[in-house]
Amino acid sequence: MFQQPLRNFLLASLLNFFLKIFLVASKHFKVDIEPPNEIKPSGYKTLSPLEDPLPIVEGKRVKKDFKTILSEAEAKGKPISPVRRVKPLNVDVDECPVCGAPAAYLYSFGKDPEGYQKLQCKVCKHQWAPEKPAPKKNHPTYRCPFCGYALSKDKRRKNFAVFKCRNDNCPKWVKHHRRYRFRAFDFDPDELECASPTNAPVNLARSRFSPFLIAQAVNLYISLGLSLRQAASAIKQFWQVQVSYETIQTWVVSLASKLAPLVKLIPLPLSGIVVIDETYVKVKGKWHYLFTACDGLRGFIISQHLSPHRDAMAALTILKEVIDRYDKREFIFVTDKAPIYEVAVHAAFDNK
Repeated sequence: MFQQPLRNFLLASLLNFFLKIFLVASKHFKVDIEPPNEIKPSGYKTLSPLEDPLPIVEGKRVKKDFKTILSEAEAKGKPISPVRRVKPLNVDVDECPVCGAPAAYLYSFGKDPEGYQKLQCKVCKHQWAPEKPAPKKNHPTYRCPFCGYALSKDKRRKNFAVFKCRNDNCPKWVKHHRRYRFRAFDFDPDELECASPTNAPVNLARSRFSPFLIAQAVNLYISLGLSLRQAASAIKQFWQVQVSYETIQTWVVSLASKLAPLVKLIPLPLSGIVVIDETYVKVKGKWHYLFTACDGLRGFIISQHLSPHRDAMAALTILKEVIDRYDKREFIFVTDKAPIYEVAVHAAFDNK
């Protein structure tokens, strides 16, 4: 009759005893594994993101003034007169798109290979086909900083495209026998932020449970690494309070949403060595990748980012958080040589 209550009483007392021993020991004893202060260069790949300059981005065409061109030509003794037409233009156009010369200075200039009527401006010599549809262009024109040759798209990868200089007379190709390459990303690195809970599921200030009980439940789940069900069972055994594991989960998420903005304000004793790696975890039945950046000497976590994909965008997101933490100070970046981190380094420094 008294076997079950007695067993529960002894088990609760034993668990409470071991819990107190663990909490006391964790405060007084700490095991540190000291890594070497110097990282040997052998076996490591050195990334040089600023080895090549950024390409020349060709912006909008600079519009000339036809009046200036006419005055300069007249000053040189070669005035430009309007076109003497035999037949009117068969294309409805008002002015030259480059210099703004009126239709009186425009004349027909044959047809292009696709059969569209071409026009030429007598003032600036610009040729174009007004009725030809403009080609769809989803990127600006990039030019090689060494030779000025237009870069051609070489590869298409997720989140970025690789452009390459194919000029055989390029100084970089002639001197180093290496082509100039540039990665054009589909996103703005400045807008990337690490994932964090934004909305609190419940208002902890209005909970019917005491703040002490909420703190102990979160401590069991976070600090001791117990599962939600184990934490709920421990709460029942230690303090005789019935709480579901879903309630503890909402407590953790609500507390995380409140503490997330304050984490970036905590000053960290950064050592100058950053180690970044990722692992996969299951969130709501779907696999995600958890990127973690740790201090290489002291072992504390600098930043974490949860992403559904293991790609360059996720690697750049956490690397940007580390760069912001270091505030333009130099640091050693240690990875497992995954290609996404090399792309992230280039994207982070090319954006500066």
